[in-house]
Amino acid sequence: MTINSPWIPERIVSRRPRYRAIADALAEDIASGRLSEGERLPPQRELAHTLGVTVGTVTRAYELARSRGLIAGEVGRGTFVRARATTESFALGVRPGGQSSTGSELGDEVVDLSLSIAPAERRSDVIATLLVELAADPSLHEWCTYQPHAGHPRHRAAGAAWLRSLGVEANRRDVIVCAGAQHGISLLLSALAHPGDAVLTESLTYPGVRWIAKERGLRLVGVAQDDEGLCPDALEARARQTGARVVYCTPTLQNPTVATMSEQRRIAIAEVVRKCDLMLIEDDVYRPMLEQPPVPLANLAPERSFFVTSLSKGITPGLRVGFVRAPSEWARDLAGAVRTRMWVVSPLAVELAARVLESDAAEALSRWKRSEAAKRHELALRYFPREQIRSDRASLHMWLPLPSPWRGAEFASRALERGVRLSADDTFAVGPISPGSQGVRLSLMSPTSLASLERALERVSELLDEPVDALPSVL
Repeated sequence: MTINSPWIPERIVSRRPRYRAIADALAEDIASGRLSEGERLPPQRELAHTLGVTVGTVTRAYELARSRGLIAGEVGRGTFVRARATTESFALGVRPGGQSSTGSELGDEVVDLSLSIAPAERRSDVIATLLVELAADPSLHEWCTYQPHAGHPRHRAAGAAWLRSLGVEANRRDVIVCAGAQHGISLLLSALAHPGDAVLTESLTYPGVRWIAKERGLRLVGVAQDDEGLCPDALEARARQTGARVVYCTPTLQNPTVATMSEQRRIAIAEVVRKCDLMLIEDDVYRPMLEQPPVPLANLAPERSFFVTSLSKGITPGLRVGFVRAPSEWARDLAGAVRTRMWVVSPLAVELAARVLESDAAEALSRWKRSEAAKRHELALRYFPREQIRSDRASLHMWLPLPSPWRGAEFASRALERGVRLSADDTFAVGPISPGSQGVRLSLMSPTSLASLERALERVSELLDEPVDALPSVL
């Protein structure tokens, strides 16, 4: 069935984010019967014009509706209503048939390059061996009960030893166990900043920080960045303008721009941090991907730096375990933050993580990921010249700057129509997107096969090579 007139929401709840309000309105109209299974929805650009919003807003609304199982897209044909279900199920993110929604789903033809994730390791045998050993260990019962909030001393020591192997100055007393880097960043922002405080970060930054800041009532302030990441002069100016006392950054293989600071830039940033009395949160989850990583910022200003990393990117995503190295006087406060939020990170999971770090498994898994990343990077270079992209053979993703008149959301929308899902610049932007910052992130490790990755890269390359007069108008 095809509707005679394009769908327009009858009611949009203004207090919600616009994209979510549109998706919720779509859910209500399906639940009420106003839209039926198989009905075609208006093209994203057309609906954006009708509602007076950006194409990116409608793209996000359609993506959310897809993740809830409400709609499906067919390349070349359009977007259609999938099935009728209850409004409650939509609100809870439950797919028709009772299955929970675990991710976006457009159809088999879509290749997802939107998530910067490490691939599931092919060396699962090393994890299996350690699991068998743990199950047979007489000490197993110790890891099935409560432990100190900051982590068992053995686990903190294993974390400190791993950090030292990565070039980070660390000892057991200064290391806190966390449930991944996202949890560690959340702990730090809750301990270092209060609602309403300004927190400085790159103008394009990891989206998880934006989510945490919103939840905590913090005000993120973007700082200009270049090919090496944060600009020292801009950081100092922003610190003085805002009175901020906290700065968050990813100095190595930055997400999304892949920038890595030189040693000279790191020294300059450390000087600004001291000069402006800032507390630094250094997110370095990609460090294990480098065989010879640069000196950490935390080593250059240890008395005011918090180093955060996890096993997810460089070793295995299945172990949600990470570590925070903090100045000694902050260890107790961070342990209290762990207690408040989750009492203690699962000791059983952390024990397995410790055994991974203490064995040859960690290096074996990191080595495989580095090899896979390099292979996919070389594949990407067949479609994008080095001067056209920002990339590193050790990175899980690449950044594709867009020429005028493209904007990231519009490019991502058009790429999705061609069967490729990307993350646009507005996903990472802190404040308005400055001229020259338009782009999309391509996550090279998400596809399960090189063949599907190559298919996606080819489609994105073709879209980028369209003549300027064939580009769509931008709202």
